[in-house]
Amino acid sequence: MGRNNRQRRAAKQRKRAGGHESTRRPTTHESGRGYNDHDGWGSPLDGARLLVDSLVVLPHVTADDLRQGVDRLDVLPSPGGRHSGSLIVENVLRQLLEHLWRFGWQPADVARVTRELGLLHRALVVDAIAAQHLAYDGVELHPVWAGQLADLGVERWWAPTPTWLEQRAERAGVSRPATLLAAVELARRLARLGSLPLLLPPPGAPPTWNADTGVDQRVLAKIRALLAKAESTTFPDEAEALTSKAQELMSRHAVDAALLHGNRARPIGRRVGIDDPYAEAKALLLQVVAGANGCRAVWSKDISASTVVGYSDQLALVELLYTSLLTQGTTSLVAAGRSDRSRRQPGFRRAFLHAYAIRLGERLDETERRVEAEAVDEHGSGLVPVLAARRSAVDEAVDELFPRVEKGRGARFDVRGWVAGQKAADQADLGHRGRVAEAPDGQLLLPGNEDALAS
Repeated sequence: MGRNNRQRRAAKQRKRAGGHESTRRPTTHESGRGYNDHDGWGSPLDGARLLVDSLVVLPHVTADDLRQGVDRLDVLPSPGGRHSGSLIVENVLRQLLEHLWRFGWQPADVARVTRELGLLHRALVVDAIAAQHLAYDGVELHPVWAGQLADLGVERWWAPTPTWLEQRAERAGVSRPATLLAAVELARRLARLGSLPLLLPPPGAPPTWNADTGVDQRVLAKIRALLAKAESTTFPDEAEALTSKAQELMSRHAVDAALLHGNRARPIGRRVGIDDPYAEAKALLLQVVAGANGCRAVWSKDISASTVVGYSDQLALVELLYTSLLTQGTTSLVAAGRSDRSRRQPGFRRAFLHAYAIRLGERLDETERRVEAEAVDEHGSGLVPVLAARRSAVDEAVDELFPRVEKGRGARFDVRGWVAGQKAADQADLGHRGRVAEAPDGQLLLPGNEDALAS
């Protein structure tokens, strides 16, 4: 039987059965029903959830598709004062966040990778995290996790009705459709995030941390005070002395921790946000600070962050020192630009910050070796294998977390910026265990092999 004959016979059978001639279901835009009809496509809310899932998951969704989909969501009913479309989108966001926590993401990571979407999206991220964490009321959170929630200002500020999306729209002074659109755009961004190394137990997981292995708060207070003075002084020699003293205290604290804990503890990881501009140079600065304090830093460009791996008693100190040195370096860079407008060019600034980080690495390395030599003289040669074992454990932890680490590529830099950056580093007086190598073609190579992650 030919194809045309089969189609005519099928049409006659449908007509006798009371069906329709058309063999094609009208599209959403043609029928006005689409997902929300009732002839085998499920209830309106089931269809709306399928619509949201499609808008979030499908790769080739245009801006018009999003707007038209949101228009369909906006006309859904609001039983009990809670708009059905908003509830569906809220539920999708909750499930996406729950999934991300299980695959290594943390609240600060999610906030960082979605901030480019816009101000409304940033507010929605915080609200979505707060709503998702309602399921963890009474659950003990890791201190770092809880600290991230506090830094983001995560709190439930909304009333039981209407939905928090509707209340956010009212607070932001935008329409409900505009808020729904932003929420769907946010969900699309979250749905495209891959997995990360699991550094913290997610909410609801059994606690695996030991609060007693953190940095001594008295040491932390002393170091913080020294660095605050170094940042505020206008005298380079004073800043150098204060910063060097801070690093010396950190090195001595590491030795004391090794003597006290030995190899009983395991290295852990902590992510530190690295922002543009000149993120590569900032990541290098964090790397040298981490290396000078028994840690290693791995830069993940795609998430704008570096993961610092080391013992818990050093991680807070590394982040504190990095922040201080970045502040000092930025201040020196701005001062260099005031004296010569040509020094405000991106090439100069990039070279400045790279040279600043590398020179600091050399100086910090000197401080670390001196402190360790003094400690060996004081406590005996038995300290040497303890320190070596701790470094080896950090290397093994990095290899386990990041099995595919790429070495940073060499690059050419502005000569004047390089010289000025080294001079600023001499005044700040800090550095890293690994030295910079020079390639045969004259390109400067970043130290170590932990500057970037393979995708």
